Formats: sequence, structure tokens, C-alpha cells
Amino acid sequence: LTIPPGSTALGRWGGQGVQVVARPQQTCGMALVERPAEEEEGPEQPEQCSEQTWARREAARSRQIAIGKNRPEYKRYLTEVPADKRDESQPLTPDPRARVSKRQFDRALSDWRRRLHEFDAQPRAMA
Repeated sequence: LTIPPGSTALGRWGGQGVQVVARPQQTCGMALVERPAEEEEGPEQPEQCSEQTWARREAARSRQIAIGKNRPEYKRYLTEVPADKRDESQPLTPDPRARVSKRQFDRALSDWRRRLHEFDAQPRAMA
């Protein structure tokens, strides 16, 4: 539902009118690009952003990953599972350079951290 700026919309609670004001357009947010109704079920598509914006996002995402890699569960994972012995069922570090929405990256980061916690909760292998 789109209500034009300057209109009055009825509130859901109590029926009081709410003045609608225009918001400035974001020049490069992670807002989703509008798609026709038949394409709505596809993956989220971020709008186009400048290289400077993507560089800033990559730096922020890399900091989040670095925090995860400094955790004891990640260090245990590195010592117990060599890179050449890993399979798809094990935690996979998200790519900070992937041009995906914030929601998609946060979901991948959360999944990675959760899987590391699950790995750490397993009993240690005796050598």
C-alpha cells in the first residue's frame, strides 16, 4: 500500500488520522529493487551501490568475521578440522565481498557462528 505524501491515513488503533510525510530517497541503501509480482518469490536483490559503499560494507563484514575467528570455538575448529578434510556439513565462513543484502549476509554470519557453537559443544576427539 502506497500513500502519497501529504495524505492522512487512518491509524490502526483508535482510528486517529496520521499525517504522511515524504521521506528522502536513499541513494544507496539495501532496499530491495521492485520486481513484477510474478518474480516476487525469487531471492532478494540489493539495489545498485557505488564501489565506495561496497568497500565500506566489506570492511564492516570483515570486522564481524574477525570477531568470530577470534573466538575459542573457531580456534578449536581450526586445530581439529584441517582445511583439506572439511566438507559441506561443517561451518563455512561467509564471504565479506559477496554483494548480497544486509539481511542475507547477517543470516549467513549467524548460521556460521551457530554451527561453530554446535561444533564446540561436541565432545573433544581423543588423539
